[in-house]
Amino acid sequence: MAGVRSTKVKSIKLNPSYIRYWVPVAVWAAIIFYTSSVPAVNIPDLGIVGTDKFAHFLEFLVFGILLTRAMLGQGPKISLSWTIVLSIIIAIFYAAIDEWHQVLIPGRQADILDFLADAAGIVVGSLLLLRRHLGAKDTTV
Repeated sequence: MAGVRSTKVKSIKLNPSYIRYWVPVAVWAAIIFYTSSVPAVNIPDLGIVGTDKFAHFLEFLVFGILLTRAMLGQGPKISLSWTIVLSIIIAIFYAAIDEWHQVLIPGRQADILDFLADAAGIVVGSLLLLRRHLGAKDTTV
C-alpha cells in the first residue's frame, strides 16, 4: 500500500531505581494536595494550640526528606550542596502552591505561619537526610 507507514510503538521501561526514588515523592505530594483539599468544616479541632503548625511541619519534613532522597539518588548530577539547595527550593515552591491552593477551598485560607512551618519542615528534613547521606559515606571507625 502506497503512502502507508508502519509505526512501531515503543514500550516505556522505567528504571526501577527511578521508580523507587520518585514514586514516593509523587505519592506524598498527592497526599499533601488531598489533605489541603479538605474543607475547613471537615477538619477536627483537637483543642491543642499549635497542632496545625506541627502537622504542617511534619507533613513537609517528610516531603523534604523524600524529595532530597530522590534528588540525591536520581536527580541532576550536580554538587551535593546544590542538590540540597535545589531540593529545598523545589519543596518550598510546592509549599507555596499548597498554601495558595487552600484559598480555593471553602473555609480554608493561606496562612504565612503555615507556610513558615512547611518551610521549616522542608529544611530540617533535607538537612537530616544530608546528615544521613554524609554519615553513610564516612567509613572511619
